[in-house]
Order: sequence, then C-alpha cells, then structure tokens
Amino acid sequence: MILSKTLHWISQSLLIPVIISLWIFLLWSLVELGSFIVESIRRKKIPADRLITYFKDMSDFDALEKFIEESKLPRNGKQILIKLYQNKDIPETSLIALKKKLIEAEEIRATKVLEKTDIIAKLGPLVGLMGTLIPLGPGLMAMANGDMKLLAESVSVAFDNTVVGMGAAGISSVISKVRRRWYEEYLSTIDEIANLFTEVLINEKEKQYNIKA
Repeated sequence: MILSKTLHWISQSLLIPVIISLWIFLLWSLVELGSFIVESIRRKKIPADRLITYFKDMSDFDALEKFIEESKLPRNGKQILIKLYQNKDIPETSLIALKKKLIEAEEIRATKVLEKTDIIAKLGPLVGLMGTLIPLGPGLMAMANGDMKLLAESVSVAFDNTVVGMGAAGISSVISKVRRRWYEEYLSTIDEIANLFTEVLINEKEKQYNIKA
C-alpha cells in the first residue's frame, strides 16, 4: 500500500515537469519551423556540373579563389574549398587529410542541426503519452466519487497534452526528413567537388614543380 501510494505521488508530481516539457517542445518545434522556412527560401541547388566543368577546363588558376567566392555554393561549402586552396602548398597526403577533416566537420554540423528536431520527434509522443496518463489517475478517482467536473478537467488536460506532444513531434519529424534529404544531397555534392578540387590542386602543384625543374 505504501509503495503504491509512493508511486502515485511520484507520477502526479511529474505532471508539471511534463507540461513544461511539452511547452518547450512546442515552442522549439515552432522556432525550428521558422528556421526551416527561411532555409528553404534561401536554399539554392549547388551548380555542381558548372563547378566540375570549370575545374577540369581551368586555365586561370590564380582566379580560382575569386571564382569560388562568386559561385552559388553555400557559405560553408565555399569555406571548404577556400581552405583547401589556401593550403594548396602542403604535402599531398596532408591536403587529402585536410579535405576529409573539413568534410567530416560539415557532416557533424549537419548532424547537430538534425539532432534538435530528431529529439522532439522521438520524445514528443512519449512525453505527450505521459501527460495523457498522469491526469487520468485523479480523473478515474473523481469518476468513482461522482465528481464529473474534476473528471472533465482531468480528461481535458490529458487530451491537450496528447495533442501538443503529437503536434510538436509531427512538425519536427517532417522538418528532420526534409532537411536530412537536403543535407545528404549537399554533402554528396560538396564531397564530389572537394575530391576533384583536391586533385586539381595536386596536379597544378606538380605542373609548377615540373616547370621549375
């Protein structure tokens, strides 16, 4: 009896933290929705074919950095190529290692962005379910005592928590799926461009070395 009363007290004491968590999830998902809309408006498809063709047919190596700056690559993608260009004189193995490190850093950045909405998408329904079940205990007791007003209030709170939890999770799930597709396309393209760009830098350095020799 004591154990059951203790569990009841613990479960009821969780109601306020659960409601606060649901508010945080809802506000967080709305903020991410706004960020997602802005990102979708600003997002541009990377002109990979044009960049790759330019790198292959490049004649003015000194204008390469300016070309990268003027390209339609995202800011982080430009920074990757510029850092490779600025370190073009380091040994070949080091340049390749730098390229891998920069790509990995970009993958980590994308993962961190996705983590926010992934957490809400997974925990939203769970916390919403907790917010549904916790008020039902007092509601059932109220029904047994004939207190229909308290029962109605408990059921109303339970339904509200469910709706908020599922709503926040639904918004975050859609954002995560669309962003994951965007980032996979972006990382695949920028990796292809970085690989070719690294080869161009290595070949150009070999040409300059042969000329000097």
